[in-house]
Amino acid sequence: MEVCEMAKLTQAVERKAFSAAIDVALKHINKDREKGLLQIVDLAQKFMGDNFQAAAYDGARKMIQNPDQKWMRYVNRLLDETDPHVAKMTALNLGYQAAFCGTKTIRKMREVHNCNIPWLILMDPTSACNLHCTGCWAAEYGNKLNLTFDELDSIVTQGKELGIYFYMFTGGEPLVRKADLIKLCEKHNECAFHSYTNGTLVDQKFCDDMKRVGNLSLSISLEGFEDTNDFRRGNGVFDKVIAAMDLLHENGAEKVYWMPIPDEKTGSSLRMTDQTFTDKSGNTNRCYETRIKVVIDADEYEMQSPVMNGSNPVKDNSMSQQRVWNSMCRSFVKCVAIHTGLGFDLWLKEEMQPFGNAIPECEEKASAAQIMTIKDLCNKHKINAEYWLKTNNSTWDTLSAANAGNMLLAIKSKYGDE
Repeated sequence: MEVCEMAKLTQAVERKAFSAAIDVALKHINKDREKGLLQIVDLAQKFMGDNFQAAAYDGARKMIQNPDQKWMRYVNRLLDETDPHVAKMTALNLGYQAAFCGTKTIRKMREVHNCNIPWLILMDPTSACNLHCTGCWAAEYGNKLNLTFDELDSIVTQGKELGIYFYMFTGGEPLVRKADLIKLCEKHNECAFHSYTNGTLVDQKFCDDMKRVGNLSLSISLEGFEDTNDFRRGNGVFDKVIAAMDLLHENGAEKVYWMPIPDEKTGSSLRMTDQTFTDKSGNTNRCYETRIKVVIDADEYEMQSPVMNGSNPVKDNSMSQQRVWNSMCRSFVKCVAIHTGLGFDLWLKEEMQPFGNAIPECEEKASAAQIMTIKDLCNKHKINAEYWLKTNNSTWDTLSAANAGNMLLAIKSKYGDE
């Protein structure tokens, strides 16, 4: 028998043992929750060993022994309200398969192929969408771009060979292809799948399918509250999304969602910071970020992330709606990682990686004298200074010395002022 086949057989045996141990622990949880949860921690330490520091396991044990601790209250709600099969598959696929087996294989494959291998793969099953949101690229691409089921299946099959057992779907609207997604979950039942969705295609049959496969979760997006959301997505969409979340909750899903927090001054999801960075060509660029509100059942959090192009802050001339969206998704994953512990060590490791070709630095703000001079000249020549500030994503408080200097130079060049 070849080495790879032996490895697969060993992994299958380990998975069955881990699955049986989870069943025993879940039974104990129903009788003695603290004892059952402590058994799960012991089980995790036995299988995952030095994948995590000993202090992490000790911290988990201390949390379990304190029922009033806020994360313990969240864990209890998960256990009380989540469908049992979904809870087991999450522990099995994200815990054993992705975090333990997958991580070991990924580390080995990185050495074999001499390149980075990600912990998860993000893919678009389709560009099609059942909504026509204002400003969304999906409405322009139409429904012509699709990955066939065989192509999706091939990506997952190849990914597993590299140790990747976690897959996320974006679009378009992934649930346009929900039959194929469920089929993919069935075929690769040792993987964890997660889909971003507008939520309007969630119905009872789909909830039944999700419970049956147990390895698919959803992130439902909203633009904001009803007026803001429906202005962009269409009348009645907000109510449909809330109804979908309620339906999922009734079927044993935890309510976890996020929505953008618009900039108070501009109303945009994109925020301009006071930081700049210099790229390889020596050009100075502004750093941008997004901010979102994340709801994890009864708790609310705010999280922000920079807008990135790969491993570097995005340049002014390469900003796109997709990169803004990616920034908000990054914030959501980060928030869930921090506040549930899921994937936190991997997230922290990624966050510590330096920028590849950019060095963030603080940019000097405009002086009071510069601002006063600009205001006087704008009044003199009847220039709308507020409009100029808005087009530069700035305010008098955030105006940089460089932008102020450019403004003064432009005015003096046009009107001949000293």
